[in-house]
Amino acid sequence: MSAEVPGTNPLFKIKDTAYTFNVEEYISFLNQCEDFMSVDKENFEVMLECISERLINCADAKTPIGEIRPQIKLLKELGFFLKNIVSVAATE
Repeated sequence: MSAEVPGTNPLFKIKDTAYTFNVEEYISFLNQCEDFMSVDKENFEVMLECISERLINCADAKTPIGEIRPQIKLLKELGFFLKNIVSVAATE
């Protein structure tokens, strides 16, 4: 799915629906996470990988992998998203 980002406007469109990035919520999210973990880029991915592993390891032996695959895929996508959504700005 491709996203359309018009000019310098913080809005973007996906399938004819306009969205905006809520910076305040993202900052709040980072502040909340800092209470229990480092919010460096890689740490989100590491934390979510740990959760994925726990999900796999704690599943009942009779649980088909197909039942937990969506949850694991979501965790992996969240890790990638959180790792890449922002970058440290270059200083001049």
